[in-house]
Amino acid sequence: MTLATNADVVIGGDIYYNSDPAHGGGPNDDVLGLIANSDVWMATWSPDGTPTAPFEWRAATIAETGTWSSAASCSTNRASGSTLIFIGSTTAQTAGCATDFDNRTYASDDGSYSSTFSALKYLFPPWYPVIDGMETTMLFDEVPSSTTLPVG
Repeated sequence: MTLATNADVVIGGDIYYNSDPAHGGGPNDDVLGLIANSDVWMATWSPDGTPTAPFEWRAATIAETGTWSSAASCSTNRASGSTLIFIGSTTAQTAGCATDFDNRTYASDDGSYSSTFSALKYLFPPWYPVIDGMETTMLFDEVPSSTTLPVG
């Protein structure tokens, strides 16, 4: 799924996929795209997260004319030991701030992080824009010629 807004995208809680092995398993085939005309940020009231229960979210994100940051004001005064795990991709017009979490992990969803969920390595969110022609097809499946596609 891809969600787009002419304003900000505000993350208020954990975002993970039903197919994420760390959260119940299933096929590794869910992806999320979040596109903001302005900023992508985590709300001041979003969870602080702890080392054993981190604030965790996954998505391919774009802040077209704004920043990608941990809060609109960049000063949320997170609790001591606050923990954030973000796995996905970020594209922003200007650099933001995400330094108010004591423990931060930013990882691309390409298998480089110690995670068994790597759907964004193989799948683009639907209608997600290709930036500078960087899209690469890493998974291809041919449909038999006998397959009937829906019309309309």
